[in-house]
Amino acid sequence: MSIEEIRTLLPLADDKPDDLLIVCTSFEERCWKSLLIAEKYKAEYVIVINYDAKEQWVAQRRAVQRLRDNAARVAEAAKKCARKGVIPIRCLRRDPLDGYAKLADALTEIGVRSRTHPRITLDVSVLTKSYLLVLLKALESVNGAWKRVVYSEPAAYYPDRLTVGVSSISYVPLFCGRTTSLKPDLLVAFLGFEGERAFAIWEHYEADHTIALVGSPGYRPRYPGTSRDLNRSLLGEYGVESQEVPTRDPDMVATTLKDIWRRFPDHNLLLAPLGTKLQALGLYLFLRDNPECGGQVVYATPAAYYANYYAKGSGKVYQKTISLPQGASGSPQP
Repeated sequence: MSIEEIRTLLPLADDKPDDLLIVCTSFEERCWKSLLIAEKYKAEYVIVINYDAKEQWVAQRRAVQRLRDNAARVAEAAKKCARKGVIPIRCLRRDPLDGYAKLADALTEIGVRSRTHPRITLDVSVLTKSYLLVLLKALESVNGAWKRVVYSEPAAYYPDRLTVGVSSISYVPLFCGRTTSLKPDLLVAFLGFEGERAFAIWEHYEADHTIALVGSPGYRPRYPGTSRDLNRSLLGEYGVESQEVPTRDPDMVATTLKDIWRRFPDHNLLLAPLGTKLQALGLYLFLRDNPECGGQVVYATPAAYYANYYAKGSGKVYQKTISLPQGASGSPQP
């Protein structure tokens, strides 16, 4: 199923609730948008991921208060959706493997793994991109499941103040790929509003060839130009090739990455998801469907977040079913 905009969140099957809904809290208001449009939605269980509040934010006090307020809203709305229970999970934002392990334990605890074709909805709106990838990897262990991704975009970004600094550069856990010193490196970087992080990755890996992917069309008409301006240092480097890729179409992103891989079959493939969450979903689909590419996902963790200026409000909501049970026919009815 291609991605589609929704105005109401409904169960994947008309005649029964989902087995599981997974949401995440944040200082961003959009963390509870999917629950706000879930008047007719039910799930047997709701897992609520709460990042550890001990994070580095600019304007720390205000950020923590917003996080607490939003967490209370999410908890209350989750109770209305859950038929059997709400399971809170506290995870370390900077350690996706912590979230992976705790989600895996919860899946076993509530018996999702033992069900026939369980229906799982994952809201990725405020997950970090490394968490998004790792949690999708955790859900791969649930065989034969309907899996749906829901994404709420913000009403507006403050595109010059998302994060500050870079604390570390490494590969995303469980996405180390297969690289070798016998091959040249190809870096494919999705560009967003964080030129500092993108340039740091480029400088760190010193890839033999770099393709910078600029999101177009953007969530707003001016965003592609803003992204280019904020990444002008990288785009101005000799040998860096730029290419446009959709911001909201994961399938087209996956196709674009496959075309790039075919152009450079003898290179190590390094993938840097610094664009949109839906582009990161497309990256996941590409790696899931083309494991032989050996792609490694690399990431620059910011030193701090500008919580006061990161994003404002909530905008459109999208959903995409990313896999079907083996032997099933047709499509789920969202």
